[in-house]
Amino acid sequence: MSLVVVGVLSTIGIVAIHHVALTFMIVRPGFLPDLGPHAIGAVVSVAMLAHLVEIGCLACCWHALLRLEVVELAPNAVDFADTLYFVGVVYTSVGFGDVVPVGAARHLATVHAVAGLVLVAWTASYTYLEAVRVSNLVSGSEVGDSAVDRQGSRA
Repeated sequence: MSLVVVGVLSTIGIVAIHHVALTFMIVRPGFLPDLGPHAIGAVVSVAMLAHLVEIGCLACCWHALLRLEVVELAPNAVDFADTLYFVGVVYTSVGFGDVVPVGAARHLATVHAVAGLVLVAWTASYTYLEAVRVSNLVSGSEVGDSAVDRQGSRA
């Protein structure tokens, strides 16, 4: 039961971090329009930083659970570097298999893998939408006059 609470709270935490990072770029007056065509680089940089912070937060959570012997990884990965590596592999759903969760920790790893997939997809969709917006600003087109919108209006 305690791992369910940890899974829910840690997932809410990383979603909140991601939301704040993406919202920062929208809400901060003039942040992206001032960058012009370099705005996409800023979006990707902020998103990468957010993903790294999220992986770091989850690694802290996993490391604390390992120290408290609530979860176990095989082979016995107890130092923070191994935990950070494991969480990065889980978050990105790479799944090398050299460090694996044991017992109930498998469920927590699954929750964190799904959260990572969703956050990466959220980043990709946000980046695409921002690229369309920036290309419209750079070309002088009106918002809604992109190739995507023209295709949609043909149907």
